[in-house]
Amino acid sequence: MMNKLILLMTFFLTSISARYTYYDDKAVAQIVYDFKHMRDTEKPSLFYEEEMCLFFNKNSSLYTSYTKLKQDAIMEEQFKNLDIRGNYEINLGVRKPYTLEQMFIIDNSGNRYLNNKFRGNNFIITERTEKISWTIVNESKKIIGYSCQKATCHFKGRDYIAWFTNSIPQSLGPWKLNGLPGLILEASDLKRQVVFMCKSVDLTVANHIDIKLPKSSLKITKNEYEKMVNAYQESIKNGDAGSSLDGVTIKQVDGFTKTKTPFKINNPIELTEN
Repeated sequence: MMNKLILLMTFFLTSISARYTYYDDKAVAQIVYDFKHMRDTEKPSLFYEEEMCLFFNKNSSLYTSYTKLKQDAIMEEQFKNLDIRGNYEINLGVRKPYTLEQMFIIDNSGNRYLNNKFRGNNFIITERTEKISWTIVNESKKIIGYSCQKATCHFKGRDYIAWFTNSIPQSLGPWKLNGLPGLILEASDLKRQVVFMCKSVDLTVANHIDIKLPKSSLKITKNEYEKMVNAYQESIKNGDAGSSLDGVTIKQVDGFTKTKTPFKINNPIELTEN
């Protein structure tokens, strides 16, 4: 199985010649969402939870894990503060699970680029941004101080209610929800199995986030990527959560292992239409 994985990796890294045009553009806004997802319908009280973040400027956007960004920042700070006299241990505590995939929309191209980092390499899956058929409803409410209007749609197998604000005239939102005349601050399906709740809006974010695809990324299809990952998962056994990097011991507790009854994903966000 490992030989099969190596052959797959070699094929993808050597035979894919397509590259993308890269745009170097700074984010001007940062929107943080609380994301909740009932992954296992047999355990309806058990939700996967994560903080997600939407960065954007006039023409581009990046949707990524805020949980990961915060944990990476803590790790980076601890590396900076290592005791050069012999303390080469970093204790990260409990590491919460996070979404690896990043979603880019670059220069209003009409494409969505999904960046997946696997075995040290960035793989990009390209898909068209869908035109969602929204119905705007004459209902309003306030969310963290912003006046919002209600809209509904059917998208990816679910019926959604969304609340958007014209005060931020960006046709964006969490995950793949977009296409309204203002930024979506809240969205959920009717069963509330998938929920996005805005918790903060920063329209004066410092220009430290580049909205651009990694220059080392390689083009791949969704089926090819899933085949490669599945081959890898089949080739490994149970591993140790601890790791070592350049002589520094990193101790952590994997947030997944804290759950006595692990998630079984029988309720993905994107459902197959009947």
